[in-house]
Amino acid sequence: MIITPQTDTVPATLLNTVAPTFDSSKAPVKNTVKKQVNSTNTAVRSAALVTTETTSHKLDASAGDWERRAMDLQRVMWKITDVKNLAGCHRWRAPGATAVGAVWRGAKSGRFMGLQDSHSVWGSPMAALKIIRTRRSEVMHAVKQWFEQGQQHTVVFLTVTLRHKAEQGLDVLWDALAECWSAATSGSGAWNGNKRYEGDKRRFGVKHWVKSVEVTHGSNGWHPHMHVLLFLKRPLSDDELAAFKARFYARWARKAQQLGLEAPNVARGVDVQQLKHGDDPSDLAGYLTKGMVSGLSAESTAGALKQARGGNRTPFQVLETMANGLAVDGRFSPRDVALWREWERVSQGRRFMAWSKGAKNALGVLDMDDAAAADLAEREDDGDDARLVGAIAPESWKLIASDIDKRLQVQHSLAAEHVETARKQFAAVCTELGLEYHLLDAPVTYEGMDAISRLDSALGRPEVRNEASPSGAAEMYREYIQERALAIADMYREYTQGREHEYALEFDAGYLPGMG
Repeated sequence: MIITPQTDTVPATLLNTVAPTFDSSKAPVKNTVKKQVNSTNTAVRSAALVTTETTSHKLDASAGDWERRAMDLQRVMWKITDVKNLAGCHRWRAPGATAVGAVWRGAKSGRFMGLQDSHSVWGSPMAALKIIRTRRSEVMHAVKQWFEQGQQHTVVFLTVTLRHKAEQGLDVLWDALAECWSAATSGSGAWNGNKRYEGDKRRFGVKHWVKSVEVTHGSNGWHPHMHVLLFLKRPLSDDELAAFKARFYARWARKAQQLGLEAPNVARGVDVQQLKHGDDPSDLAGYLTKGMVSGLSAESTAGALKQARGGNRTPFQVLETMANGLAVDGRFSPRDVALWREWERVSQGRRFMAWSKGAKNALGVLDMDDAAAADLAEREDDGDDARLVGAIAPESWKLIASDIDKRLQVQHSLAAEHVETARKQFAAVCTELGLEYHLLDAPVTYEGMDAISRLDSALGRPEVRNEASPSGAAEMYREYIQERALAIADMYREYTQGREHEYALEFDAGYLPGMG
């Protein structure tokens, strides 16, 4: 069945939605849909259903290899996870979403709207890809800004690790990693200095830092380690680099032993490398953020996921092992299932990346959580001309929610140079798969994207950067969303005035998307 859009127009600002409600039980005839608005998405676009003739559209199953690999890992995670929000991530409809939208993004594969999103960089391969891409851009921007702010400025790449054994739990090692970092930096007088002597922070000219955690698993068990960029006011000589390493290692190793661990190897426990002016910051940014998605990206599509150093596997590579096993004999390794469940239990609530106090403001990086980081990456993927071209009814979505092949078939049908071609291909594939669908023609809008752009620009100006703070930015963002939500409610009421019998208004002005 093909569904064509209604010809009456709706204000463009109201089309930031997934789709109207599908409610065949209340429709006067089989091929109609009751017009209704959703409280979360403020849906107002509706349509009449008309059956017409169409032709079938076949897709190249090999298209979007990186996308396929990410979804294969996501499917394994869905099957074995013990965490509810991971089980529904990019799988089930979001609370309040009345359908699943289809977005055209030009010649590349389309995407779906209106699905649950855990925004978990640790547990969801599909969410991690988006979040880490934004984090990588932030680090690149920060490094470039630092070099532009001073001719003598440099960056030191620091990697720190712990000696570990197979019998040690991930929670114990991860907690120890955090405590050793605190002891070596913020909790140490030798780092910050005092009235009697200068600390290493001032001695070596450390102004800011940004750090990330990477975790792998191998024959010696879990291996959490930390990658850090230190922003220095001046370059260090080879002797100074050696002195910095020795002093940092002494504090790091002492705390590890206090926690009952063996002192890390001198050569591998702390490693330092200095970046020079003119070096490409993208390499450092990539290494700092690659941990969870090593080899899993649009730029790396050949072969399987890259293995971590020394034969260790990242948690997503553990998923890949299970995905390969599922393809061979239809079974998962109980050991790998246990590893994954320990991983998702311990990683919940832990930060992937952290910045020193004041670093983001000084380097022009907007403070945003993982949900905003994912939204920003999605907005960049979509481009300026993305359109909401259709929606899949809830009962039909259930038929393909966990079927990667059919989902990709629908997504690839949206790849076309022209939006009308994408609409026809979407309709043809939905018909071929026996899905109830709905054709739309609406712009894709993003709550808060204008605010993010405005704040990012403001934080990049010296006169504002010195005044602004992450908490202030968050408050400005909250105020912007509240104003937008109220404006949408007013416009919706004005549009539906006199048509109350056609619309079910359930908008709650107190609800702010993404604000909890």
